[in-house]
Amino acid sequence: MDEDIRLKEGSIKGRELLRPRQPLLVLDASTYDWIEIMVCGISHCYTFKATRRMIDKALIVPDGSVDLLINCTAGFPDFYFIGSPTRVVDIHYIKGIKEGDIVFGVRFLPGRAWWPDELPMDDLTDNGIPVHEICRDTRIMAAIAQEQDFIRQVQIFMTYYMDCYQREYRLSNRIRLSNAMVTTITQNKGMLSIRELAGKMGYTERYLNRVFHDAAGMSPKMFSEIIRFQQVLRDIKDHTRIADISENLNYFDQSHLLKTFKRFVGMSPQCYLKILSNQQGIAV
Repeated sequence: MDEDIRLKEGSIKGRELLRPRQPLLVLDASTYDWIEIMVCGISHCYTFKATRRMIDKALIVPDGSVDLLINCTAGFPDFYFIGSPTRVVDIHYIKGIKEGDIVFGVRFLPGRAWWPDELPMDDLTDNGIPVHEICRDTRIMAAIAQEQDFIRQVQIFMTYYMDCYQREYRLSNRIRLSNAMVTTITQNKGMLSIRELAGKMGYTERYLNRVFHDAAGMSPKMFSEIIRFQQVLRDIKDHTRIADISENLNYFDQSHLLKTFKRFVGMSPQCYLKILSNQQGIAV
């Protein structure tokens, strides 16, 4: 593995980047491990084993990210790119997952997904696509599926990915602009209007919408809503009062925040916290 890659467990430090959370996906998994990456568009790698309760109850919330999922089931490996939903969905959004499956995942940073074969971002939002429909070569996926040790899986993936990234990644002016928008939106916790974003970027709203949609598969407005929602998840996890969260994140009022939370999580903040408390889980 490249010596510049630092794999470490823990939380993200840094104001420009965001480790997107899926707090209701893995609470009922029988195992869950993750390793922070935070390099070249990747947030973290993770693995879990699906249980019956997980299949019946797990939910996926909007996070603005693309995930590469490798189902490592012996004899029947399956590989998917999964885009961010724009509202809460159940685990069957991940096609084909069943009880007992062991999944290896790679979560890309919000708005920054890259792959050697170009990802069809517009098709990935609210959707998943089999890897073989995008990739020229899926042998690396099969090699990861056959490996049983999680750390070794991460090493196999990162060695392949970094080699491709260093050889093939091209930072065009449009990608530079899209990345700058992602950074600005994230730094401002999703609270900028598109007009304010256009003022900071120095381009028209129409042009920014087109560039960002091409790169991230959604409008900057939707992406901003998701980034602000992800901040709500962090604040609620810290037991910040709803009234304070609403004021701090510039929601119109508490009712607006609660309506958004219900759309993105499928329940009230009180029910959400109760689930986390009962399962003794961490927001991941």
